[in-house]
Amino acid sequence: MKFFLKNALCFSFIFIFNQNYIQASSGSENDLTRQTHYQLKQLYQKKLDLEKLQEETEALVSQGFPVKRAREICAHKQIEKVFAKKFESKLLPAGKILEQIGGTCATELYKTDKGVMDDIFTTSDIDWLQKGNAPIVYNETHYVGDEETIHPLHLKGLKDRYTFTFPYFDIWTASVKSEVKRPCGAVQVSLGASWLAQVMQLQFSLTSRLTDLRIGHTLTVLQADGMLTLFDILKAQ
Repeated sequence: MKFFLKNALCFSFIFIFNQNYIQASSGSENDLTRQTHYQLKQLYQKKLDLEKLQEETEALVSQGFPVKRAREICAHKQIEKVFAKKFESKLLPAGKILEQIGGTCATELYKTDKGVMDDIFTTSDIDWLQKGNAPIVYNETHYVGDEETIHPLHLKGLKDRYTFTFPYFDIWTASVKSEVKRPCGAVQVSLGASWLAQVMQLQFSLTSRLTDLRIGHTLTVLQADGMLTLFDILKAQ
């Protein structure tokens, strides 16, 4: 039973890499391997309202976030809307998919700009997910200064940079709980015991795709002038 519970919850984290709608990668900048051979295809571009962006940034800075991370959080909120409205599949952050099947995610994002803002987007159609054909897209978000160049991450080994506490059963809420930690933050996950079987079904259909990295990869860049651009990352020909 313990093995079953651990597998189910660990799958949830491996699948979502997610801290509600905000997240950052698990390693320091020195631990992250970046691609050098790739092509970028622009998918979306918009000039953000600088006054509104500054207001949102200042609100986050007043909470203790560095300016860089605050602006990446703002950019990520915009990209979440893009995935939900602009694309035919109407993708959502994977944490919201977990909530859809009875789970909860409570996030603490450390007030640092280390690591990379990132998220997994996928469909809210559980049946489609279980069949293994649903789109899964890993997005990373960067705020860049003038003349700064950003290279996207290598996805290989990404899931190995996360640490999990052993799941335990909370008798008061009749749910299984665990925590995932990374240098940039932590997330508490709770999943109703009645949903574990469905999570395991998702595990069998999706684990191979994540392990083989048969997922999409996008790059979001927010520039100092407020220009927000979403790129599809393609392998170099």
